[in-house]
Amino acid sequence: MKKNNNVLIILIFSLLYLVISCSKDNSSYPDSSMEKEDPVTEKSDSLKFKILVDINQLWGEELPDVERLKCDGVWAIINNCNSGESQITVTDAMWKEAFKTLGPGELFTEDYWVSEHNYENVKRILGGDSDIVMPLYYAETSMANDCNIHTSTVICDSIINLKYLKADGKRIMVLSRSFTNENHKKDLIRAIRNDYVGGGTFEVWPTDAIASDQFITGVNYILKRGRKAFLLLPPPRPSGNPSNINYTKQIKDLYNYLLKYSDLLKNSNFYLVPAVYNRKTETNPIDMFNTEKGDNSVENAIKKLIELRKKYNDNLSE
Repeated sequence: MKKNNNVLIILIFSLLYLVISCSKDNSSYPDSSMEKEDPVTEKSDSLKFKILVDINQLWGEELPDVERLKCDGVWAIINNCNSGESQITVTDAMWKEAFKTLGPGELFTEDYWVSEHNYENVKRILGGDSDIVMPLYYAETSMANDCNIHTSTVICDSIINLKYLKADGKRIMVLSRSFTNENHKKDLIRAIRNDYVGGGTFEVWPTDAIASDQFITGVNYILKRGRKAFLLLPPPRPSGNPSNINYTKQIKDLYNYLLKYSDLLKNSNFYLVPAVYNRKTETNPIDMFNTEKGDNSVENAIKKLIELRKKYNDNLSE
């Protein structure tokens, strides 16, 4: 009987240990989504954020110069590239060489939700989907296709599920422009809890990203749920004299702001994406490349971010 009592005692303690262990594990799940929160920062103090180049406004005649834009990867929108000054037609072979030059690195695509145009074209050019990390899809509530089914730029769950099925088993990304606007915030939180969503993007001017801590809060929300987080950073629309916009300074100021007020730059799932829209118009002095007229460009902004990251990490190792 004594031996049986000892076995019984051992069994009771074993069951208690299992109950306590399960309780501790469950406490790490923050909400009904049942997703375990990942730490926002990683153990090392080094900067691990990544830099992507948005090639939305890259023109065909500029493809031979893409090495100057090389960073950690590419944000691929390729349907605007025949609109350059020379109006040349860009072939698949030209694009394939450009992607090869810009690689190896992480590759993401962006599409308006009604099609998979850029995702499918990049996949065709590269001979498969293996190089594409995730496609992004967004909505525009100002457009007739969206006004009845979307309340923000974040696509609804039914569209998320459909796009996932068309993305060769890849999770997709969503896009927001606010984390204080009620609809944008609600929709982004809902989307990030969808298992088919692997990343969230804020499209924001660098100056606005500094003006409010909502974007730090929003990015932290995305990262804590194990998703990738992006700041897509076109220059602001100018008021007054457009020559007053110094895009590289704005990107540097954003870098310093994030470094001072957050640990986002230390997370390898956080991305900064310099971009330019509406190139060489009277209201936009920002270019894709440095030219003889100056260095107010995406190229210079990318080089500045690479330089700042390297300088910071080099100082850590001294």
